[in-house]
Amino acid sequence: MTISISAKRYAQAVLELALEQQGQERCQQDLRNIISELEDKKIIALLEDPSLSLSTKEGILKERLGEIPPLSLNLMLLLIKKGRLRRIDDISRQYDSLLDILQGIQRASITTAIPLEDDDQRKVSHRLEEMTGHKVSISSYLDPSIIGGIKVKIGDTLLDGSVHGKLASLRKYLMEKDN
Repeated sequence: MTISISAKRYAQAVLELALEQQGQERCQQDLRNIISELEDKKIIALLEDPSLSLSTKEGILKERLGEIPPLSLNLMLLLIKKGRLRRIDDISRQYDSLLDILQGIQRASITTAIPLEDDDQRKVSHRLEEMTGHKVSISSYLDPSIIGGIKVKIGDTLLDGSVHGKLASLRKYLMEKDN
């Protein structure tokens, strides 16, 4: 999934402001809360309704989100005003990525055929940290089609230690050997 240039710009601006206020983690949590609230299509419809004033929409946001810091509220109002409210998910993902870079964290996705035990997940995380020299945040996914083993995607690198991947490599080798 591609993230638009505008989402990157919004995320960068919000992060810079959050850093000035030393509230980058709070802002990250606010963005997640906002996204959670915007899963309600009725709220999105109200916030995008051109017949409602911006102050009415601000009241709706405050009512739904409770105590929200000015930075997050102003971002929402700006997105509403610019007609980019539906970009909040992209902005939040980009914000997370920028914050990870700032904190020296790399994200990795792990795919296994069966769920990993917590101890195994910690071992994989530790090994990836040794390999990359950075703290690693892991997201786990299940895909029974890999049969067994593990696939790890970290940055632009894919490490395929799955049985499916090994069989595909063997098949390719044997096909080349025949020709």
